[in-house]
Amino acid sequence: MTFRHFLGRVAATAALIPCLALAAGKAPADAPAWPRPLPADADPSKPVLVLIIDDIGQNLDYGKQALALPGPMTFAFLPQTPHAVELAKAARAQGSGLLLHAPMANQHHYPLGPGGLTLKQNREELQQTLEQDLADLPPVDGVNNHMGSALTEDRERMNWVMEILKPRKLYFLDSRTTAATVATASAFQHQVPWLQRDVFLDDDKSLKAIAGQLERAATLAKRHGYAIAIGHPYPETLKVLGERLPELRKEGFRQMSTTQLLSWLDSATGNTGQPSESAPALPEPVEPQAPGSQVKRRPPAVLLCMSPHRQHWQQRSRGYRPQCP
Repeated sequence: MTFRHFLGRVAATAALIPCLALAAGKAPADAPAWPRPLPADADPSKPVLVLIIDDIGQNLDYGKQALALPGPMTFAFLPQTPHAVELAKAARAQGSGLLLHAPMANQHHYPLGPGGLTLKQNREELQQTLEQDLADLPPVDGVNNHMGSALTEDRERMNWVMEILKPRKLYFLDSRTTAATVATASAFQHQVPWLQRDVFLDDDKSLKAIAGQLERAATLAKRHGYAIAIGHPYPETLKVLGERLPELRKEGFRQMSTTQLLSWLDSATGNTGQPSESAPALPEPVEPQAPGSQVKRRPPAVLLCMSPHRQHWQQRSRGYRPQCP
């Protein structure tokens, strides 16, 4: 390598550093603090676990299994999915929390499916889409983001979202799929009630990994008084939760829905400042496989083993999810 080539590589690396820093991102200065302060009557011997199951509505059997988990639970429904209305009505009847799981633009350009909120939409288009998503479901308590690593970094568009939520007295739960999310800052600015995710349970779908993430949520709940964990209606996730939640209750943990947690936290004050590092941003989780789907095509052999994100794209756009051996 000549000295000139060496200098060229050094210059190229130096030019890349600001891009890497930008990609890492960080929360805005006006982001409210997380965890939020505990009420004065909080009992440290009874930490609170808040569990949310995303992506409900695609598959009826998995949805029913999720609704049968020990509660209180919260369920997030994808708009315009075949079983969302039926399962949302059943969840409401049993007293569970209900969220619209709003598909939002992501940095990986994964297809959003129907009802998606995109960066290309103007204010009227985005708000009309969100209003239609809400109208397609029975009344919900709030909204959380499905994917959304791009949209939740866009302050203007998150402001448009909050303009819809505020008059409806809905809250926003930030799934934190990017470290540079402005969602809670926008909610705080618009006086929209808000929460944020602490743990993703099943980014790794192995039983051991899911159990470990649930224990991580329990540890955070002991440390902070409560923790919010998000999972999906995977068979593995349902198995771990079905077995472990009764044990955690015997160990002194309480469960709350997101609505119950908000009501409990609202009696405390001091919700200002910077967010904590307890909830690092993660890539958008892979969508659950939907057995019994009408699409029966077998994927080509070349697709049988690929990254989780590539699998996600294949499922959302082509109706199947390749499985690695």
